[in-house]
Amino acid sequence: MMLNKLSISITHLQKAVYQLHLAEHLLEVTYPLIKDPKMLLSVLSNLEQSHENLLESVLPSNLIKADTSFMSKLNSFEDLLQSQIVLSEGEIKTIKTVHDLVDQHKESAVVFSRKDSFIICEDDYKMQKIDPLLVGEQIHNTKKLTTKIFGLVEK
Repeated sequence: MMLNKLSISITHLQKAVYQLHLAEHLLEVTYPLIKDPKMLLSVLSNLEQSHENLLESVLPSNLIKADTSFMSKLNSFEDLLQSQIVLSEGEIKTIKTVHDLVDQHKESAVVFSRKDSFIICEDDYKMQKIDPLLVGEQIHNTKKLTTKIFGLVEK
């Protein structure tokens, strides 16, 4: 699906930026004060909400309201933007990674903190480590993507 003119929802884009700033503040200001790795989950949750708003800022309203899966929306998002901007693999991977981490946490039976990391244990004993470096990288990639989408608004 290729479109010449992309319709971007400024409201959703503003919400995405707000959630992104909130996630960044939690990581850079609140987390160092509290030093509780559980705070990293709040950062990821805000980042996921930012991603959802980014998707909704670009996707047509009928696709947002349709009962479609996250991956379907992400693929449509990627298809719509490919003709407009250059998306790096890291930017799309960030959206998938954050979504997967939040889902893994919701479904996991065992979670615990270790030093400055938060560990999610899956049923098959596979562990996922969430640390400030990983979360910071996700925020950085989200900022780059958000900046590119804002660039489309200004065109």
